[in-house]
Amino acid sequence: GIAQTILISGQIIDDDTEEAMPFCGVYIWGTSTGVLTDIDGFYQIELDPNSGDSLATNSLGYDPLIKKVDLSPSFVA
Repeated sequence: GIAQTILISGQIIDDDTEEAMPFCGVYIWGTSTGVLTDIDGFYQIELDPNSGDSLATNSLGYDPLIKKVDLSPSFVA
């Protein structure tokens, strides 16, 4: 069958300062697939639902964050 991927996009912000987090790693939990946020904290990543359903973030000075992705069409992470 043909693998279907879902394009996930969003912005990583600091909860305390509410400032964008540039160059933060965003990856599919349990895989090596990942991207970096841009200067304004935005990212886009293609998610194969068969590979995982959680995104993780990684940035120096911050604890990693893992968040399950709701694959329904209107979900905002």
